[in-house]
Amino acid sequence: MDKHNLFDDGSEESDLLGGEAVPAREGEAPGGAPETMGNAPAQHHDPDPLQGFQRMDAEHAPTSSVTWSSVAVAVAGLLLAVLLVAFSYSSFQRADQLRGWANDTWVVTGQYSNMTNALEGTEYNPVYQIALPEDPVIGAQRFDSGMSDPLVPRPGQAVEIRGSATGEVTDDFDQRADVVLGIEDGTLQVFATEDEGSLSGGVTDQSVSRQVLKGWLLAGSGVVALGLGIGGAIWLRRRGPAALKG
Repeated sequence: MDKHNLFDDGSEESDLLGGEAVPAREGEAPGGAPETMGNAPAQHHDPDPLQGFQRMDAEHAPTSSVTWSSVAVAVAGLLLAVLLVAFSYSSFQRADQLRGWANDTWVVTGQYSNMTNALEGTEYNPVYQIALPEDPVIGAQRFDSGMSDPLVPRPGQAVEIRGSATGEVTDDFDQRADVVLGIEDGTLQVFATEDEGSLSGGVTDQSVSRQVLKGWLLAGSGVVALGLGIGGAIWLRRRGPAALKG
């Protein structure tokens, strides 16, 4: 009597109790092991999700560097231009001041001798000793030194005058200064005390012209600095993409 396998359903699969061997599945070796190429198992590599970000950073890094460089150049040019224009404005103001003194004042050298209480506030003014100019006009009116009551001076007379600077100790004041003397309201007065040598030779129309020229040169330099800053920024931005293509 033939034995009948209860688990044999007629399919190609083998039965577990002595039927035919189950054919290997596609992609598997006999015994259920995965197929291999050669002696090594097949490997599948998934793409690294961070590689995309790394490529993006590498592509944008040069562009960002060029952008910041162009901004820095533009800002530097702007700051330099503002500084030069500020100096130019001061030069024109100085020219206006000198214009009021031109040809109508005297400039003498003062030697620091002491300090005295300022007319306003709690600070001090320097006291300089000067010799009045040897000019007959000097004795034609009273002289107000800022230190005592006005007096009628003599040309060449040694007097003490109040300086225009303010400070608290002796070291705050220049030991020598240019003293500007002029006539206002019929009285010889001290108009200003300046740095020694800054007004050597007196104040003339040429002094005013030199100061005006200085102002225009500074203003022109400011415009050039601004133009160079903007031009350099534009050049850097255009050079960035060109360098990347090259």
